[in-house]
Amino acid sequence: MASFVLLFGSFGHAWQAGIDKSFGALEVGDSFNIGSGFFNRVKSIAVQNDGKMVIVGNFNLYNGEEINHITRLNVDGSRDASFLTGTGFQDEYSGYGVESIALQNDGKMIVGGSFTAYNGQLTNNLIRLNANGSKDASFDIGSGFNSSYNGSVKKISIQNDGKILVGGQFSSYNGQPAKGLVRLNADGSRDSSFIIGSGFNGGNGSTYISTITIQNDGKILIGGQFEFSPNEYYCIDQGQKPQPQYTTEESCLSAGFCYDKNGTIEGETEQSCINNGYSRQTWNFSWTQIKRKNLIRLNTDGSIDSTFAYENIFHNLFSVNDITIQSNGKIIVGGVTNTMMASFNPFAVLAEGDTSNIFRLNADGSIDNTFIAGAGFLNGYNPARVSKTLIQNDGKIIVIGVFSSYNGQSANGIRRLNTDGSLDTSFNVGSGFTDGGLAANIYDIHLLENGKIIVGGEFSSYSGETINNIIQLNADGTNNTNLKKNTVTGFDDGVFALTIQNDGKIIVGGRFTSYNGQPTNGLVRLNTNGSIDSVFDIGSGFNDGNGSVYVYTTTVQNDGKILVGGQFYSYNGQPANGLVRLNTDGTKDSSFDIGDGFDDGNGSAYAYTTAIQNDGKILVGGGFTSYNGDLVSGLVRLNADGTRDASFDIGSGFNDGNGSAYIYTTTIQNDGKIIVGGQFSSYNGQPANGFIRLNIDGSRDNSFDIGDGFNDGNGSAYIYATTIQNDGKILVAGQFSSYNGQPANGLVRLNTDGSIDSSFGIGSGFDDGIGSAYIMTTAIQDDRKILVGGRFTSYNGQLANNIIRLNADGSRDNSFDIGDGFDNEVDKIVIENDGGIFVGGYFTSYNEETANYIVSLIGNIPVYIPNSSDLLNIKDEFNNKGYEYQNVETFGDVFFGNSKISLKETSGKILTNLHIISENTLRLSLPQNLQFKKSDSSNYNGIIYPPTTYSVSNVDNKPILSAISVGSPSESLTLTNGAATLGIPAPTSSIGDPVSIYSSQNGVDWIFEKGGIVSEIDGQSYVSFTTNHFTYFAIAGSTGSFVINNDEASTLSQSVNLTIAAPTATGMRFSNNGIIWSDWEPISTTKSWVLSEGYSEKTISAQFIANGDIYTTSDSILYTDGTSGNGTSGNGTQGNISLTITGGVTECVYGTSLTMDAQEVKIGIPYTFTGILSFCLVLSRL
Repeated sequence: MASFVLLFGSFGHAWQAGIDKSFGALEVGDSFNIGSGFFNRVKSIAVQNDGKMVIVGNFNLYNGEEINHITRLNVDGSRDASFLTGTGFQDEYSGYGVESIALQNDGKMIVGGSFTAYNGQLTNNLIRLNANGSKDASFDIGSGFNSSYNGSVKKISIQNDGKILVGGQFSSYNGQPAKGLVRLNADGSRDSSFIIGSGFNGGNGSTYISTITIQNDGKILIGGQFEFSPNEYYCIDQGQKPQPQYTTEESCLSAGFCYDKNGTIEGETEQSCINNGYSRQTWNFSWTQIKRKNLIRLNTDGSIDSTFAYENIFHNLFSVNDITIQSNGKIIVGGVTNTMMASFNPFAVLAEGDTSNIFRLNADGSIDNTFIAGAGFLNGYNPARVSKTLIQNDGKIIVIGVFSSYNGQSANGIRRLNTDGSLDTSFNVGSGFTDGGLAANIYDIHLLENGKIIVGGEFSSYSGETINNIIQLNADGTNNTNLKKNTVTGFDDGVFALTIQNDGKIIVGGRFTSYNGQPTNGLVRLNTNGSIDSVFDIGSGFNDGNGSVYVYTTTVQNDGKILVGGQFYSYNGQPANGLVRLNTDGTKDSSFDIGDGFDDGNGSAYAYTTAIQNDGKILVGGGFTSYNGDLVSGLVRLNADGTRDASFDIGSGFNDGNGSAYIYTTTIQNDGKIIVGGQFSSYNGQPANGFIRLNIDGSRDNSFDIGDGFNDGNGSAYIYATTIQNDGKILVAGQFSSYNGQPANGLVRLNTDGSIDSSFGIGSGFDDGIGSAYIMTTAIQDDRKILVGGRFTSYNGQLANNIIRLNADGSRDNSFDIGDGFDNEVDKIVIENDGGIFVGGYFTSYNEETANYIVSLIGNIPVYIPNSSDLLNIKDEFNNKGYEYQNVETFGDVFFGNSKISLKETSGKILTNLHIISENTLRLSLPQNLQFKKSDSSNYNGIIYPPTTYSVSNVDNKPILSAISVGSPSESLTLTNGAATLGIPAPTSSIGDPVSIYSSQNGVDWIFEKGGIVSEIDGQSYVSFTTNHFTYFAIAGSTGSFVINNDEASTLSQSVNLTIAAPTATGMRFSNNGIIWSDWEPISTTKSWVLSEGYSEKTISAQFIANGDIYTTSDSILYTDGTSGNGTSGNGTQGNISLTITGGVTECVYGTSLTMDAQEVKIGIPYTFTGILSFCLVLSRL
């Protein structure tokens, strides 16, 4: 489907035929449903403002679906299918995959790790993605990151000014040295104002930055595994024991020192030591350069912040993995320790002699001794790691990582600490995380707005429950994740019946036994959002005596009671042979008594169709020979209490030649007559092949003549669906190949007398590749478009899997984009009041997305343009089906004053684009047939509706390529200070063809708007033009041309309009190319002109001079050889054309194309110069 993408912004219109994701979400309360979870570790999680979560890591599967290292989850844990990552990330080297992600304010995301490509596009370890998962081409990293280890990005932090800090294990960025840390501008270029000198070092290539935290003042805390050597020195005493106020070098076994922060040379440092009570003779001084290890604070320009105290405790940390700043400015630091290293290093000295891998610093970098971690986190004889800390609003600290105990108490991968460092025993994590019986690796944690906690890592269980690599916890630490693997949403078997109540609730019947995992045998009522209506209680539901059920028909009476028919013997344990009536709460209506019900003599009778007359009587059709002991073959009419209506006499009823018959559809006309379709060959002993119309009393309506009726080529036919249009015409669908001897493959439209409606053409009709296609259901929209469902793979030779929408004339509606369609047959389609489409059947997927036997598709759903300029209210105003509010510039912006928002349609498709410039100025780009309404003259508080194709055969005797209706005389949009660009398809035209554009207020009286040419948009032929009003528009083209040479062929001519508006003209000249002109000459009534050589489109330009000013106009004709019809073949000779200017307007034939059966024809519109001179263009064959 084509659309115009405006550079100044866009508004995402819901994808017609796209899945409405708001319907049918799995009912798991507020739990987080991950199914089988991730296959391999989750490294990092980013939570969007809308609650969705972007997950990155080493995984390649989520809940059984293939995804490569990145995906986005909805708030309920389901995968967000609108996040399109293609083949995802490719990693040729380390196997570390994707390690870090950071969200920008505009919704774009920076992703880093160890990878070489994304979705087949080269990108070395860093990329920026748009909100829909596509690569943001405006972010250019050049050759990206590299080192002798091929580079890896471990941490990304975004500053308030949009600049991006990137840390990891790398030595260069885009070919320039960058050891461990770099700052990028918003476009991906390196920020040269951020200078870190030679960068970070650690020896043996093991240096890396693992965490970056930006303070409110812009200073930057860096943690990892590194040494950073500034130009500062120690003064070391080799003979004294360490004192608490001293720090030490890691290489010293025992030492004390005095430290001169300002001394930068040996002499100054020595003097400082002497002044503080030390002397070289006494203490045997030596000097060494300071090596800040694993933690440092930088100023905004990359220089070291010397005001940040350096504590040598970081030498005991193998690496610093996390830095988190509390609201009071204190800093929680966590990292990796090695228990053996601690035992041999007496200089890892903290308050009271504690050693730990978590501690708290004051804002100046000094140790906060009020935070007591004791022995900290340990992991038996293996290194323990604190991966991340999360500070709650109450100040408590959740810690995750690789550890088995905290300060001597069990702690497997997660624990919560009080503000003083003591263990918070109220946080109930049970036995915590494990990974196949080994220690789990927990990498990331986030606190959600609802107080719940999302955790990702490498684990297979939590507190003894199997769960893979991601989990949502309640605020108290208990599990809030649904552990059902491969949970099936929707139904577990086929859906045959769908009926929408007046309140919008949906009655669903079929062969199923459960919905969203909850038992419901054959029938269920759903709320408008797809959840089960618990008020409607069917108990044990339906049963056929063999443990199965088939509900084929549901019909709602005016009083809200529900008729249910099918193949069953009981309902909720009570007898109900083929038919039952239910109260609004699902209980059986005891006032409706069917006695013994239906029978076919073989114990397999069923009711397939029900219809309620205006008088409350009930028609029931199906496969049966008796009702409550009375012989009725295939059709019966019941009174409101369930008794048989004896006044409805069908005689011997229906027969298929074998003593039986099956009625599949009954439809009541406005006049009370009854349309009946099914599998039969006679009615009451008279031929009636598959279809008949009955009078109110059951007698045959002889005014309705079907002739030979329907046939499938084997002497029979199956009519499954009949639908009556507002004009009384009847759509008939089923499995057949002809009607009354005329081809009709699966679908036909009949006039009210039973004859074929020849204005409805389906071409070769429906096919499934094996000659057994059939149509099960049809539904007509308010705009007369027709939805068709069944079992087929093509329509009129074009791919269409089991569903299609047709225009009123039977042609395919290409604006209804079904993609790959359904994977199995569609049995029922119903349309909601708001235009949404419910589909039921035997399918389990739609357009490659899971859809188990039922789905809600986006149809003619209005989109409301917000009346408010308040961003706080706009989100609610845009709360329409198929829409998702996002701050995403990628999809364009809708501007309200100085504010801007964006809307992203959940499928990722953008079909409508608009830009509101000011209150009275709007620019709008519309795809085919989109209707825009405006309710008042000041605010755009209107609605956009999906399309209405307008049928008009010609305008001014010109053939019409395409016509649309946008608005109506009572509800049209007229812009006083702005204009909209409309795009109308021209499917039968070639690119560059000239066209005429007409408009009408009533669809009857047409006004020429302007000329145009056919252009290409997304591979389709379109005509685009600008207008400030929205009513009816028609595009007129040409099927031939004016023949100028002297052959015998005659075709339609093409108007040539040389329109000029000027004062009284005194001179004129002409040109074939607009460059080389004839000499000026006085205005005359006759001018002979020679066209350029060759068959092609010819442009004639004219200039008129008046009072010294020149006025130019031009138009084109198609010059052909009279046989090719397209003006592009043949060599042709120069053609002579006579331009005759006449003084009388009445002599002109305005805007009319004529057959060239004469030597001369007058074509054009009058040229009027201030009312003095009027003339028209006359073309003559010479």
